[in-house]
Amino acid sequence: MSVELPIEIPEHKRVAAFFLLPDCDIRCTFCISHNGFDVVDEERARRFLELLAPTSIESVVLGGGEPLLWPHDLARLGTRCGELGMVSQLNTHGGGLMERFGELAGVDRFILPVESTDPAVHDNLRRGKLGHHRMVCELIERAIGVGRELTFATVVTAENHLDVAGVAAWFAELEGRGARIHAWHLYNFLPEGRGGARRLAQHLALPRVDFLAACAAAKGAGLGFPVYRRDDMLRSSTVEFFWFEGGRLCVGGERLVTGA
Repeated sequence: MSVELPIEIPEHKRVAAFFLLPDCDIRCTFCISHNGFDVVDEERARRFLELLAPTSIESVVLGGGEPLLWPHDLARLGTRCGELGMVSQLNTHGGGLMERFGELAGVDRFILPVESTDPAVHDNLRRGKLGHHRMVCELIERAIGVGRELTFATVVTAENHLDVAGVAAWFAELEGRGARIHAWHLYNFLPEGRGGARRLAQHLALPRVDFLAACAAAKGAGLGFPVYRRDDMLRSSTVEFFWFEGGRLCVGGERLVTGA
């Protein structure tokens, strides 16, 4: 089975976001994912990782859709990342993760969503799983208990931008209790994909001044880990996006938006 990189990866690209499948079992109001990806088979996925290893890529984010729904061996894929000298990160909404903590020991880091300290606000943005905020809190406590490293992600919208300072205070408290937090990413809402492009986008769109103010509040909280402002993640200078479509490896955040 032949897999080839369609481009030469620039030296400034350090992170590969790899979409394993389009499927997801929750309906985030701001979702920028699209429906046209393949559910990549494990052999292609492993071959893709092997192609990345000699490049500038240092870390692979396994995503989707929801990667925990991938019908192949996710643990083995995470382990293979490490064997090839790359950090593996699982970008998940968390559903089903509690039962798989032990199985996924080969995954270096979990990326979990936190949209607010207010369960009602969080759950309104992350719809489709009853009590999603409570579940994420339980996963964080489990991660602290077993010493697993976490990254947090917040999509900043008109509904939750005033909550960012409170989230920062909560993260400081978690850090004080021994949480291993690698980073916190604050994403500007983008009107793209199967969620963000819907009519609801007009209610989520945030003036830039408010996005910047929310990010400044987070950065000014004195946290002991990096806080990143992500104005337009699909056009990141350090992250490249990869997926399979019609059996062919595709690349490029801008292509996700334009379909080119």
